[in-house]
Amino acid sequence: MVKNLILHLGDTKTGSTALQSVLKSGQYDLPGHSVFYVGEGRQLNHNHLAHALFRKAHFDRRPIRFKKVYSGLQESNADYGIISAEHFQKVDPALLRQEMERHWPDLAAGCRLIAYVRPHAEKLLSIYSEQ
Repeated sequence: MVKNLILHLGDTKTGSTALQSVLKSGQYDLPGHSVFYVGEGRQLNHNHLAHALFRKAHFDRRPIRFKKVYSGLQESNADYGIISAEHFQKVDPALLRQEMERHWPDLAAGCRLIAYVRPHAEKLLSIYSEQ
């Protein structure tokens, strides 16, 4: 099992996709430490996990999604396991903690949360440019 869990929470328009692409590709070097980025196939982020916490249509998939991610974390012996989803910004923090404790009991207590913040003017410009 991974030794430490890091949960990247987003915020949207803060470079999450770039970060996720680097993590997915494994094209980085962390001397003395190993990293496991949870995911299968072409999956770049973990928004599906966040959706199971705030979209009613996905509530019934919550146990399956949490179990699948946990299985990946259990199979790895990396120093750090990373989960990244900008849609976690829409999740009630108390609910996220509750579900982590329920589904990932070995990792929930020591989980580290990381979030990047971007000034609103730059964020609006980025959203506008993308549209």
